[in-house]
Amino acid sequence: MISEPPTSPASLLTGHFTRTWRRSRIASTTHLSFTTADCALHPHFTGAAAAFEQLSHLTLAASPHNTPAALQAYLGRNLRAWRFHGGALSDDFLRTLARTCRGLREVVVEDAYEAPADADGWVDALTGAGLLRMRRLRALVLGAGVVREDVLYRIVTGLPELARLEVATVVTRALVKGAAGAGAPVLPKLRDLTCTAEAAGLLALLEHLPKLRKLRVRLVDQYEGYGYFLAKVSAACPRLQALEVYYDGAGGPAAIFGEEWRLLARSSETLRELRLHGNVVATEITDATMGGPMCALWVDLKVLRLCFGTVSDGWLRVWGGEYCGKSLRRCEIWGSVDVEQLESSVGNVAAYAVELRELTVQGFEWPEMLDGGEEAPGMRTMVRRIVNALSQVAPKLVTLKVRERTPLDCFVEKTWRELWEAEDRIFDALPEDVCFDNVGNPVNLNIIPPPEE
Repeated sequence: MISEPPTSPASLLTGHFTRTWRRSRIASTTHLSFTTADCALHPHFTGAAAAFEQLSHLTLAASPHNTPAALQAYLGRNLRAWRFHGGALSDDFLRTLARTCRGLREVVVEDAYEAPADADGWVDALTGAGLLRMRRLRALVLGAGVVREDVLYRIVTGLPELARLEVATVVTRALVKGAAGAGAPVLPKLRDLTCTAEAAGLLALLEHLPKLRKLRVRLVDQYEGYGYFLAKVSAACPRLQALEVYYDGAGGPAAIFGEEWRLLARSSETLRELRLHGNVVATEITDATMGGPMCALWVDLKVLRLCFGTVSDGWLRVWGGEYCGKSLRRCEIWGSVDVEQLESSVGNVAAYAVELRELTVQGFEWPEMLDGGEEAPGMRTMVRRIVNALSQVAPKLVTLKVRERTPLDCFVEKTWRELWEAEDRIFDALPEDVCFDNVGNPVNLNIIPPPEE
């Protein structure tokens, strides 16, 4: 089902239209989205609470204009999604929200830089307003500092219908133990979880989430004593389709061992997307650890992103046909491609990456040191030969990105673009992500930072 595009508030006020037409347009608006600049338009709608009769989705960018009095106009019985990215909240407003909008299915509170009473007062208001008692709530997003651990405890024990949870409060083992000891099921219908966590806390929580499909987590510790973390996550959630782990590295680099890859493969039959980045040491990712049982992990992957510094041979085999070639569409690996291995793959159809559309690599390993960039003797011929080989090994590849910005690597990118433009390669458009794209309206709480450029 395609979601209706949001209406701009300015479009409801501009133009030479009659007052009757404008009221009719406001009454029929279902999706309304305010940018920070748009929030200055709130006074034009104040006092027209009954006007937005069909409003079902409201998004408010952070703005000092977002005050309880200004936001009353948008509350109504048809409101299903309320996304608040910053402003002032009050006890009375939150109670009104919970009382008036009884059909709410999604609540986002990213920030509130004006508290109703004290630093924690509005959190208490959130708890007391009844929002956390809305058992029908399906999606809840709460930013850093928005909820204390006691409120998070209420969430995991009091929202049995919740399908999506995004929360920046750190999940600890003590919190999960207390929630599990309360007797009520812990998030029995949760399918999508984004959180910050200690490794022990997350593993304890996942024991209660066997139906989880998507997991993004920022680990804040080294999880010493909880080895084979990835394998344990996969074993606890046998239906997991998408997994992203950011290793915070506060306590030093995390190690991923070869045996962990093999255990992950054996319990990851449903995995379609894997992203690992942060402060990671994974020197055991080699041909030996990628082979054998690892094939069970790679054959159905659509997206693979291993964004950490490591040195390994055989990266071509990872995204090529020997592992992911029949399914992989997006691949980012901070390893280098051996050009001799690439050329030797031409003609070996079993090694082709037949579905690959986007590839990001660290760089290329050349047979000898070459200086002078594209002007070096024979360099143009060699680069074109490599680019042609790549176009055969990955016949649907459109985008090639090289992280190392040496003259030689830049020349490879340039030559690839020229080839792509000459062939006018057009294939089916890919979504931004294969598994993580279908999560409603994602909210950036900076829980998981992007990989470093």
